[in-house]
Amino acid sequence: MFDVAGIERIEILKGPASVLFGQNEPGGIVNIVSKQPLTQPYYSATLTTSSFDFYRPTVDISGPLNSQKTVAYRLNLAYQNAASFRDFVDSESIYVAPALSWQIGKDTKLTFNFEYQKSDYQWDWGLPSVSPEIFRVPISRNLGEPDIDDATAQTTRISYILEHQLSENWKFRNQFSAILSILDNRRVTPLSIQEDRRTIDHFADSSYDSDSQSYTLQNEVIGKFQTGSVAHQVLLGVELLRRRDSLEGFGFDGPVKTSIDLFNPVYGLEGKFFSTGKPSINVSDGLGLYVQDQITLLENLKLLLGGRFD
Repeated sequence: MFDVAGIERIEILKGPASVLFGQNEPGGIVNIVSKQPLTQPYYSATLTTSSFDFYRPTVDISGPLNSQKTVAYRLNLAYQNAASFRDFVDSESIYVAPALSWQIGKDTKLTFNFEYQKSDYQWDWGLPSVSPEIFRVPISRNLGEPDIDDATAQTTRISYILEHQLSENWKFRNQFSAILSILDNRRVTPLSIQEDRRTIDHFADSSYDSDSQSYTLQNEVIGKFQTGSVAHQVLLGVELLRRRDSLEGFGFDGPVKTSIDLFNPVYGLEGKFFSTGKPSINVSDGLGLYVQDQITLLENLKLLLGGRFD
């Protein structure tokens, strides 16, 4: 999920979404629409501040790049830095999202989108739900290891959409998307509380790096036609997918199982993480063929038929 600074709107689509979008929940889908270039100049900047050293500036600018307004751009930027009511927990993120649209001709339009987000944060494990001892623990208590708990997430998305109006009633659409995600994760995980109701077990051997790459290519034809008094809006499409996931585990060369005092924590676990071997890699390819026909039987009565093979 990318920063909300690049989102134009969120649509909740009810119904059998898997007909068009493949192996999804049959009840519907959440469609996140990115901000697109505007042909009129637009400039916006915001600054949000709050408690615990939270501050977040954003910039959103757009407009045409030529006098004919056939080429337009949009740039969204966001930065966020925050501490927390929890000791030793803070976060920082940066988001960059340029977009470019080109009206190649009267019937053809090409749009490029790029998004990049990097987030650095510490794990916040909360407090154990033990009563009544829990009420004597300050909410600022950190039960992890401040010098070890750390995560860095980077996500890049590159996409384009090419649309061409074949005729008054028929349109061709070609779109491609690549999403590249990297997560570096180091942590010491608090486990169960012991019978003395103050000692928390620690486990240090639970860290990993992940690298995920997802590619999607779609070609669609959308058309309108009549069969007598019945109107049809038909969509035919083919989709190619490839996904590659890599996961590398890490061990800890210090004491793997330790403990921390809930009321008087002492930090400073000694040791460092090391790779436990070659990453495990999984690659999957997919093909989807789908068709949908929206039939207008009456002005206030429509029938939607569709099917998909994966």
